[in-house]
Amino acid sequence: MASRWMMSAFVMTLLMMALPEARAQSPAPAHLLGTWRQAGDGQETACRVELEGVSRAGLFAARAARCHGPLATVRGWAPDRNGFVLFDGAGRPVVSLTPARGLMAGRLADGSLLVMRRSDLGKNGATKSLR
Repeated sequence: MASRWMMSAFVMTLLMMALPEARAQSPAPAHLLGTWRQAGDGQETACRVELEGVSRAGLFAARAARCHGPLATVRGWAPDRNGFVLFDGAGRPVVSLTPARGLMAGRLADGSLLVMRRSDLGKNGATKSLR
């Protein structure tokens, strides 16, 4: 009887070790939320990415509008060090952006530089939605 109990305890321990750790996701950093616009050649382009504070499948939701290439696939984001990482619909990283001279900069998989800046703030300090 004792060996049966020991075997059950051992199996339960193995099962608990195999399960992913359940963690409550921290709230999204408020200073990153809102609309970011792709910057290029000293100008802003039409490509906008909105970072939302709603969590979906372990990532915060993101929406891209008027973007091309890899940025058109952005569906999620996560804070990373001082910046953030954008993810496609399959949860694969598209680009990791870090602060650089008041902007966010990173390199896409093809090596091209991506620079993003905060979109214009409204009168109350809130960013305009992509909706």
